[in-house]
Amino acid sequence: MSDTGNFILYNDVFDVVWESFEHPTDTILGGQILAAGAQLFASVSETNSSTGRFHLEMQEDGNLVLYLTNAENLPRDAYWATNTEFPNPAVWKIPDDASMLRHLRLNFSGILSIVDSFDRVLWSYDSFLSNTHTNKSMSTITTIYQATLDADGVFRLYSHIYGDQNGSVVLVWSALKNVCRVKGYCGLNSYCILDDNKQPSCVCQPGTEFADMNHKTFGCLRNYSIVGCTSNGKEVNITDYSLSKMDDLSFADFY
Repeated sequence: MSDTGNFILYNDVFDVVWESFEHPTDTILGGQILAAGAQLFASVSETNSSTGRFHLEMQEDGNLVLYLTNAENLPRDAYWATNTEFPNPAVWKIPDDASMLRHLRLNFSGILSIVDSFDRVLWSYDSFLSNTHTNKSMSTITTIYQATLDADGVFRLYSHIYGDQNGSVVLVWSALKNVCRVKGYCGLNSYCILDDNKQPSCVCQPGTEFADMNHKTFGCLRNYSIVGCTSNGKEVNITDYSLSKMDDLSFADFY
């Protein structure tokens, strides 16, 4: 295990045969890159590390994009992007020269950026522009950065400050401020609202209830039986149905 957090396996002549930095799951650390074509996958939840519903892809066209995991990775499936793709992406093809490809890089100073092979920056977030840094002596404090695709589908940059009494973790940057902007955050038959504390909350549509009360982002199922709706192939109890008006909802990309 290196000081950067990279877990490396060597053979008997000390050639690297495998390293964790080349196989990220949901996080990259300072000194690590997300190469062209590579992805990060969110966990199911904070306590379940299985592959979740969202992924971040460093596309080979140069664009960094957040998608639903089971989507087709089309523009309609995206809910956040850096918009750093090559010009005319409709006709752009993967170059024969791999040096043209772009990658996401998090350096040791907390600068998250998309760069090309000539180290030209196309997009970046500089953590030193935030208010999370103090004036404490860097000789007594070490800050380690991580960029994580969290279980809620939001890509965030964190700093871990060691050397102070608490070893505090600070949110430095977030790709989305409003979690309700994450496509599919609340699952089937439900929608997202922000509560009084600006925290996301899932609400079932009329006629449905949560599939799992312990995981309300998993969507909702109908709370009536379809068997009771027909008799000998004919509809019955039509008067039991009604239409409900729901104000200020935004529906997009249903297909």
